[in-house]
Amino acid sequence: MKHNLATPLTTQFKLSLHTGFVPNEWSKATLIPLHKGGPSIVNYWPISLTSLICKAKERHNMELKIQDIVNLQTLDLSQYTFIKDRSCLLNLVDFFEKVTKEVDEGKMVHTAYLNLAKAFDTIPHSSIVEN
Repeated sequence: MKHNLATPLTTQFKLSLHTGFVPNEWSKATLIPLHKGGPSIVNYWPISLTSLICKAKERHNMELKIQDIVNLQTLDLSQYTFIKDRSCLLNLVDFFEKVTKEVDEGKMVHTAYLNLAKAFDTIPHSSIVEN
C-alpha cells in the first residue's frame, strides 16, 4: 500500500511546498477532551486529531530541519530535546556524571529543581477551543 501512496503524496507535498498552499483537508482537526483524572472540568486535556497525511509531512519537515541544524552544528551540546539519540535519560546521566565529578573534586555544587509537571495545564482551554 505504501508504494501506491508514495507517488501521489510526494507530488502533493512538492506542489504544496512550491505554491505555499495547504489543502483544507490537511488542516482540519477534531478536538476531543481527554480526561486526566479528578472530578473537575479543568481535568481535561484538549486533544487535536489531525490528518495523518499532514502529520507525516510535519514529521518529515521536522526531521529535515533538525538534520540541517545538527549538520550545521548550531546546537549547543546541552540540547537534548528533539534530537535523535539525545534522550531525557541521557540528559540525567550526563548531569549526574558532572555533579559527581565536581563533588569528587571537593567542589561545591548548587542545583535548582523545577517542577514543570503542571506547566502546560495552565493554558486556558477556552482559547484553544476558540482557535
